[in-house]
Amino acid sequence: MSATARQRLKALDDQLAEAGAYLSYPTRHDPLQEEFHGPDPAKAIDEVLFSYATAQSCVLDWGCGAGFTLCRLARKAREVWGFDENARCIEAASLRAECEGLENVRLVHGGAGDAQAIAQLPDSTFHLGLSRRGPNLLSSMLGKLKENAIWIQEIPRSMAGVNELLGRDKRLFLPHARGDESWIIDFYAGIGFAAVSVHTWFYEQYFRDVDHLAGYLNSASYLDYRKYDPARDREALDLYAQYNMTDQGIRVARSRQLAVYRRLGDWPLPADNGPAGQAKQ
Repeated sequence: MSATARQRLKALDDQLAEAGAYLSYPTRHDPLQEEFHGPDPAKAIDEVLFSYATAQSCVLDWGCGAGFTLCRLARKAREVWGFDENARCIEAASLRAECEGLENVRLVHGGAGDAQAIAQLPDSTFHLGLSRRGPNLLSSMLGKLKENAIWIQEIPRSMAGVNELLGRDKRLFLPHARGDESWIIDFYAGIGFAAVSVHTWFYEQYFRDVDHLAGYLNSASYLDYRKYDPARDREALDLYAQYNMTDQGIRVARSRQLAVYRRLGDWPLPADNGPAGQAKQ
């Protein structure tokens, strides 16, 4: 590992840090504090993830970002592949693996819908896959997973109240029938994955003042559908701050969900074992 690689990684990390917590970098825009009602969700999610990874596992980090989780997994698993659409993130992940002396890391640059990039992933290989704030697993990826693969997905929720007040929540204006907790479980069931564990953590973040909160909203895509626009949004954000100011700062309610899915493979349907199914055999 060369000093040049460390210098390049430091420079790249400094650039990527402007994206804030979305890429797991600490920044000056981070909340003053976070108040958890139980364990820290990030640590709890790590515990679940690492409980499934073994020395024999081949793992896919789908949306690996700058490689923080990927490199931690590589110290436990047999092989870890990272996939991300951001070329600078792939470069950072590669440099991080090099600096940590990890030789079992493989990286692919491409988007979730990029068939040529997906083709670079080996077929029928991955025992464990995860998407940590990344894209959903697509049906085009199924050939890359083992028959009984485990898929772990983290979903960070929008800021409760902020999206609605700034007009970012489509559900305020469009008819909808299903709640946030059900649609993704239904989606994965449709491609052959059963949810075996679903957990949601609720917590609060606190910000010093409106400028601090606005900087946090600007540092990444924390708002749905459109970034924070001071000209359009500041008046509404001032109103939010007025109603949510506490002794600890401006309170924002957040939540994160983690779901663990198991691929069903050739799991038999009830009709397959009934009289009609037996007659066909």
